[in-house]
Amino acid sequence: MMRTGLHTVCDTFCVACGSILGWKYLAAFHKSQRYKEGKFILDRHRVLARTPVGHGTPQLSLPQQQHTSGDDQSDEDYSDHQEPMAM
Repeated sequence: MMRTGLHTVCDTFCVACGSILGWKYLAAFHKSQRYKEGKFILDRHRVLARTPVGHGTPQLSLPQQQHTSGDDQSDEDYSDHQEPMAM
């Protein structure tokens, strides 16, 4: 159960890679929450920008990491971290 009440939801996923990006509200059981039905929630940290490459073939573009000199962590420590992108 969510903090705002009981809802029926389903996952929203990327058709290219299969990653779960968020969810869609299918039904709200409290009348005050019914405005959410049919709406999608996307996790900004999971959504990446697509950059067209070649003849209509989209390719994912990962945000570039910026490191300052003197960082104690190696590049490998940052491999799973991606900054949210403005939409």
